Amino acid sequence: MIEINGVSHNFDGRMVLRDVNLRLTERRIAIIGGNGSGKTTLARMLNGLVLPSQGAVVVDGVSTARDAAKVRRLVGYVFQNPEHQIVMPTVEEDIAFGLRNMNLPKAEIAARVDAILAAHHFSDRRAAPAYLFNLPRGKTGRYRGLNPAGTAMMVVLLLLLAVSTITGWMSTTVRFFGVPWVEDTHGYVSDIVMVLVIVHVLGVLVMCVLQRENLVRAMITGWKRRHR
Repeated sequence: MIEINGVSHNFDGRMVLRDVNLRLTERRIAIIGGNGSGKTTLARMLNGLVLPSQGAVVVDGVSTARDAAKVRRLVGYVFQNPEHQIVMPTVEEDIAFGLRNMNLPKAEIAARVDAILAAHHFSDRRAAPAYLFNLPRGKTGRYRGLNPAGTAMMVVLLLLLAVSTITGWMSTTVRFFGVPWVEDTHGYVSDIVMVLVIVHVLGVLVMCVLQRENLVRAMITGWKRRHR
């Protein structure tokens, strides 16, 4: 049973919910309302993703404000846009993410992941990078956390910078000074780093336009705007 007692909520001073009182006991419940009426906010309150500004939400006797972790084991949440809940870069890792957070044994996690993939006929795409597959179809996807493509780019850049640094240092030593392969490797890697930095910056700017979001500010502050 879910109880909503005197719940009110606002975003930046704009009231979204006002003095809501509900007692939900049915297995299937639909919430109907216009855009911006607070449907999503109310749904997110049911498992503690959003805490009310006033009032309380209680699930089977457990308050979302006092023990959100326990509430989330009782109430699941499926986002309207599936890409908003993708955390890991591949299908297999994303399925395992929640299971690992339940502190299950590795063998049990692997077995459950295999069973879920088989049940949905996704076994052959367990390692598929969903984000990169969606780009050719024009689906940019919006992630509340780090964009997997951006993360992959940063990892590659760090590895190349490490190679560039090491070969640069090697070229200053007596043993490797003037050695062609060291100088060539340093030069090629440095050029690749410059190209990838330009591509990365352009990619960020393009995604800022497509998603209508200041991703540069998000990288600095660690926060993205909230979907309402």
